[in-house]
Amino acid sequence: MKKLKIYISHPIRGISENPDMEVNCKKAVLFVNNLRAQFSDVVFFCPAEGEWKITRLWLAGKLRLEDILWADCEQIKECDAIISYCWEDELSAGMKAEESVALFNQIPVYRTRKPDIKLLRRFIERLK
Repeated sequence: MKKLKIYISHPIRGISENPDMEVNCKKAVLFVNNLRAQFSDVVFFCPAEGEWKITRLWLAGKLRLEDILWADCEQIKECDAIISYCWEDELSAGMKAEESVALFNQIPVYRTRKPDIKLLRRFIERLK
């Protein structure tokens, strides 16, 4: 049986003037690790897990933000759904773009501010 593939959209730089990318990425990794413990039959992709390398390339001027977002959106096109985990007051520009790509490609989107496993379980079960 084919495993579901779910992309985890989350703030990296976020919407604040002085973002703490490390803290944002740690929150996202904690969230996705919790999901993996609950849903071992689902493959989750989380940008924060590769963010250390990407951030270094970006800071060195070797990658543009547009390139990073393009790669994330290409990965979304290969997924069965995305879960937008946003603990901030509004979605970041990157999250908005990721949701737009998903919706354009008829990929279901689930948006949450809190990691409510019961509600996430309902969403994931409907995808199967």
